[in-house]
Amino acid sequence: MNGPLSSQDELMCEYNGVQRLTDLDDMVPDTIYLSNLHVEICTRIATLMGLSGSEHRVYTNLLVKNSKKTKSITALISLVRADKIKPVAIRSTFMSREFLEEYLDLSGIDLDLGLEVPCSFIDRHHLKRVFVKLLLNRVYRFFFHRISSLSAVRSWVEISQRMYSDKYPESVILIYPFYLNLKRHLNYVRQCFKEYNKVTLCGLPYSLLDYLKIALLSKNKDLNLVRFESNAYRRHALELVQLGVKHLYTSDEFEVGAVVLAATLQSKGAQVTNTAHGMSFGCPYASYDTFYVYNEAQRSYYSIKSPQVAYLVAPRSNTDPANCVMGSQGNKAIIFLEANYERLGMKYYACLEKRTVDALRTLGENLGVKVYVKIHPNRKAPAELEDFTVQGVNAIRHLSELADVEPVFVSFYSAAYYDFRHLGPFVFVYDGFVRPEEIYGEAKLACAPLDQIAEELNPLLS
Repeated sequence: MNGPLSSQDELMCEYNGVQRLTDLDDMVPDTIYLSNLHVEICTRIATLMGLSGSEHRVYTNLLVKNSKKTKSITALISLVRADKIKPVAIRSTFMSREFLEEYLDLSGIDLDLGLEVPCSFIDRHHLKRVFVKLLLNRVYRFFFHRISSLSAVRSWVEISQRMYSDKYPESVILIYPFYLNLKRHLNYVRQCFKEYNKVTLCGLPYSLLDYLKIALLSKNKDLNLVRFESNAYRRHALELVQLGVKHLYTSDEFEVGAVVLAATLQSKGAQVTNTAHGMSFGCPYASYDTFYVYNEAQRSYYSIKSPQVAYLVAPRSNTDPANCVMGSQGNKAIIFLEANYERLGMKYYACLEKRTVDALRTLGENLGVKVYVKIHPNRKAPAELEDFTVQGVNAIRHLSELADVEPVFVSFYSAAYYDFRHLGPFVFVYDGFVRPEEIYGEAKLACAPLDQIAEELNPLLS
């Protein structure tokens, strides 16, 4: 193993100039981080770090969701395998030759690799978000009323209510912090307190002492972060047991410590039902009794690391049915389903999204067809709508705003496919790495690279 480089040269890949870690991330779509390749890389690293049991599961989840270093490794391997780059040199302080050659042919590449163990794979930016999460949860816990109930629903916004509408009248409704769209969250809070009797704000019992170990100790930051998350979820599970909860309904597959919450509840005789929040793939380690997923692709993804869970494939509508209707059939129109990628830090898709809107606007002008952008529910109005209005397209929040329109939908990948597919055909923009069939688990979906999208759309718009 060669000697490590300085910390600022954590990953450099030379092929046509030198590309740093962040540059590699910008060259790939985030869908590659939903792949089995990415999960296996993170699992391998958790094993190399010497973790086992629940700590291994939580750390793997953490690496899958919140590590730029593991994502840079996946990006590097994906770019090379797709013949997008041909590196002549790779330098890294967090990969050994033995590790990397499990995935790539390294012949002819100048290597300067050194895996430092223990090594921190969680970036500082995430550690700052952890402090904000600590504060928000502690504020919500100030208003936490311990209401006894045989069943409980973990919830954040109105989607939880649509998932478990039949459970709300009989369960205690636990409302946790949601910061992506405060107005949306507050509307949901007001609605719940107005309509139901057993409702309370609720936060995870994160420990300030556990956080200080992360912030102040220079060694074992990753392990301390794992324990910060694990301890909070374990304590919360025991709180729910004390309230008499025998069945928890949730949608928390994106939370790295949710596997501990479910496992602890199960050890005390309770059952946990989870419904997939959306089309994406969350933490690979789960411990639910029942997991409702959208499609076979999700079932396959989760079942590799969590085969003990009972999976039920059940596509559903997330959107309020009143917003899933349109006027009578009329003029053809293109409706692009955007996903707020820029705010989520998904630069590759944010750039591709802007190029797609430009291409659709041009196509619409050439064919005399109107182009609409159906914005994501977490967009804030009206400021964030300007991104689209300045591009010469119309931004709408709900399809119900349109009358006498016969839609043709365009998307990268979106759960709205299940909301709107009965209204018109879908064409997916192929990102060059992951085909939509791999996300939806369906064959023969219409898709094309952006420079060929007009060929797919023209017959549908004539």
